[in-house]
Amino acid sequence: MDSCSWRRLSGVSGEFSDIIAIDNPNGQFYVEIFDTDKYFNTGCELTPLDAWPKPEEPLSTIPIGTHIVGTDVSSGIYAGKAGTDVLDSCSWRRLSGVSGDISDVIAIDNPQGQFYVEIFDTDKYFNTGCELTPLDAWPQPEEPLSTIQIGTHIVGTDISPGIYVGKAGTDVLDSCSWMRLSGVSGDISEIIAIDNPQGQFYVEIFDTDEYLSTSCVLELDDSVQPQGTNDAEVGNALEMYDDNEDGRITCAEARNHSIAPVRRGHPAYRFMRDADDDGIVCEG
Repeated sequence: MDSCSWRRLSGVSGEFSDIIAIDNPNGQFYVEIFDTDKYFNTGCELTPLDAWPKPEEPLSTIPIGTHIVGTDVSSGIYAGKAGTDVLDSCSWRRLSGVSGDISDVIAIDNPQGQFYVEIFDTDKYFNTGCELTPLDAWPQPEEPLSTIQIGTHIVGTDISPGIYVGKAGTDVLDSCSWMRLSGVSGDISEIIAIDNPQGQFYVEIFDTDEYLSTSCVLELDDSVQPQGTNDAEVGNALEMYDDNEDGRITCAEARNHSIAPVRRGHPAYRFMRDADDDGIVCEG
């Protein structure tokens, strides 16, 4: 192991309560020591920030370690590739400070497979456990793939919108988590929809989604693609059935228009909530 452990301490009794903050970073890193700290322990030599060499301009590729945003690295969207096992994942953190306090963490993730992360110019530091590449330098498929591998994918570039089918285990430990996303900063507000299904399942990805993250392989299911996928058909479905004009179609509205039960593939289905994901809504 080539990491460097450090500890900010309030005492040296060896008690766990003496530890104010602790970390064991890899690569380049920074740590802030406060005048209220009593002791500081480090496993490697440290240099004052003003004496540390800085790049002439921000690096285009982000190496493993912690970096100052705007000095070491630029803000923007980056791509990376981790393993598909949790032990081969790549942790990253957007940070407001380097004291080691949990309050310094703006956002955190530990993705598997291909992934994306957005760094903002308001972030102070960024930490990554693997190398990252700017989005514009990341290789893209010639056309969207119909099979979605484990990881995070750009809708319309990496993958196509549509209805996909997957197969998870029947135990919660073997389930498959997926998220439809509007962004990749790690903020919870970017989650459009999320689920952790077991057994066979379906998920519909919309062309208005920005990203899709999945922990298992998904296949485009041509047999159940929605019929109303172009703008005119989508508009017609809402115009015909969305009486309260809220962008969704309820069972009451479906029954009012005599289209219930509504099956997967009907233009109205994509605007309805299929709670048990069996491809039929308003069957009761």
